Amino acid sequence: MPEFLHWLTRSVSCLTPYPFRWAMLLFALAPATAFGAMPKDGLAVALSPDGERLVVAGENRTLYLLDADTFDVTERYYLGHAPVRLVVTNSDRVWLLDEEEELFMFDLETAKLESVAKEVLAFTAAPMAGKLLFAIQEADKTILKLLQLDDAKVLRTWELEEPVRVETVALSADGTQAGYFSKTLEETSEQNSAKEDLPPGLSDAERKAWDQQRDGRAAEATVWETQSGKKLWERRTYFVATGSTCALIHEGRMCVAGFGNFNASIPEEGPVQTYAASDHLNYAMAFSEDGQWLYSGGRGEGAFTPLREPEQSVVFALNDLAESDETFTGFAGRGDGKIYATTSAWRLFEFDQDAKIIRWTPVY
Repeated sequence: MPEFLHWLTRSVSCLTPYPFRWAMLLFALAPATAFGAMPKDGLAVALSPDGERLVVAGENRTLYLLDADTFDVTERYYLGHAPVRLVVTNSDRVWLLDEEEELFMFDLETAKLESVAKEVLAFTAAPMAGKLLFAIQEADKTILKLLQLDDAKVLRTWELEEPVRVETVALSADGTQAGYFSKTLEETSEQNSAKEDLPPGLSDAERKAWDQQRDGRAAEATVWETQSGKKLWERRTYFVATGSTCALIHEGRMCVAGFGNFNASIPEEGPVQTYAASDHLNYAMAFSEDGQWLYSGGRGEGAFTPLREPEQSVVFALNDLAESDETFTGFAGRGDGKIYATTSAWRLFEFDQDAKIIRWTPVY
């Protein structure tokens, strides 16, 4: 059975009362949202920049505020929305993107939920820099907006000259650079029509790179300076993302991670570095807040990947603690050695940088 259907049938049956199982199965097979790779019965997670608080939320439309040191739930808030992405600040603000692709800002002190944008194409944040970036389509224009996390103040707006099919948006960890990575372009002059035999002995990532270099497809990466708004560079590349994606600007390169776990580090010039952290699918992906690590995971498996040396990924499995069909649904970490993950079984984990489980707890 394909991995997705294997997960779907198992999670529906074990988490749902019998009379509703097939109704939920049909609902789950409906068209996915922009972040639809995340299992609908799991939790999203975010860590405050000071490392003191965690927020988790999911399909039950409730936001949980936890102490990062003790895992105690200190507050519960009913949102009325099911978040698939979360960001939390040190100043009692939580940003969430729901499954209807609407972006909200939530005030933990007043419990006020404010809509910021609808039909969001892509969304990311640099929590340590206090900035957020999202893309929307208005009429025939593609617009990217850079906001301040504490108060939603618009810092800069980019209106693209031509409509762009945005796959994902990116910020550097320090918030000084912003950009986007496009969806697959229809065709490229790089297409190689000559039939070639696949070289023997290639790894999975090498085989995928070999195929993409010859399939005639392409995508575009664009990076701006946030203070001046000027374009720093743009590049068309053979690499295209598969499924839901996330991106980060790291040391001048656009790092893109995809659901299919074929990832790339794209420079302004020179070779594109591609890699696969392991053979799992990326149901959940996140970059560390310091911009040095990629955290990713699928069904019972995960990987912590240093962006400077992606071949040094730490690959791990939940093994005896988890049911075989439990999937990762969220990751968060500052890059200081503490990594938090949530799963489709509504569990919250803490790992160290070597993927050793420090502790876990159910969230309810």
